[in-house]
Amino acid sequence: MACKIAELSLPDSGDYVLDHREPANSFYQSHLHSLADTLLQLGRRDEAVEMYTKCYMLTPQDPGGVRLKLEKLTGEKYPCTSERLARLPVDPYYMYFQYEDMPIRDGYDPNSRPDYDTWLRWEDSYRRLLILLSHQSWFVMNKMKPEDVDMHMSLHDLTETALARNEPPGFRANFARIMAEGHSRHDAIHIVGDMLLRSLAKAQEEESETE
Repeated sequence: MACKIAELSLPDSGDYVLDHREPANSFYQSHLHSLADTLLQLGRRDEAVEMYTKCYMLTPQDPGGVRLKLEKLTGEKYPCTSERLARLPVDPYYMYFQYEDMPIRDGYDPNSRPDYDTWLRWEDSYRRLLILLSHQSWFVMNKMKPEDVDMHMSLHDLTETALARNEPPGFRANFARIMAEGHSRHDAIHIVGDMLLRSLAKAQEEESETE
């Protein structure tokens, strides 16, 4: 019952992954984990394994250590997040590690326009994860700091979301004009995204001055 109640906090669409930094997601993940623990204590091993597997598949960061329980119960190997983190020179608190062995269903290519309706259905944490995946080799090669990686993902997410909504009005037309000047779509994202970030920073500065 707790899991069913927690599920009400999740999007109607199945296009999401759980992120323990999001309160609603953490609520569902923790109840899912607790249900698996309870089933195991009741001797319902197969059902517990099913719940642990669902929890693991939905939560790439595995904050509850589900991977180790699954390995003990099944004798099979599951990808170790800490091993992937150890290979990258970044802050392990964030999702800046390689996901080749994780069940990510979608992809993002900055040089191809995503389906706008689908983009807007995805949670921001999932959009940022896809952006990360499309850039991870470049991030690692350039040894980017976590704050710079975060800013880069925010720029892409902000720009693609603005394009999907065409907000502010005329944003798509301005983007098309920049591409017509000979820039790749990826470069155009950086150009208009930088403008958008500067505009937001200026607006926030003006708002703080009036308070």
